[in-house]
Amino acid sequence: AVLYVFGSLGRVLGRLIQSAVSRQRERLADASAVQFTRNPGGLRGALLKIAALPAGGTLGSARTDEVAHMLFV
Repeated sequence: AVLYVFGSLGRVLGRLIQSAVSRQRERLADASAVQFTRNPGGLRGALLKIAALPAGGTLGSARTDEVAHMLFV
């Protein structure tokens, strides 16, 4: 039971670290896109198009949690 509790705690902490790294990576990607394209309006338009998709920018696979930190959406 103790191992289960520590394992669950480790999994939760791992997810928190993973999401923090993912958010930082996304911010850096957005900043780089604006820097290289010199077109913040184009980046805004692309993000609005992604948000307007029927899926809303979400992934539909059962195993998305394994790779979601590497993807833009």
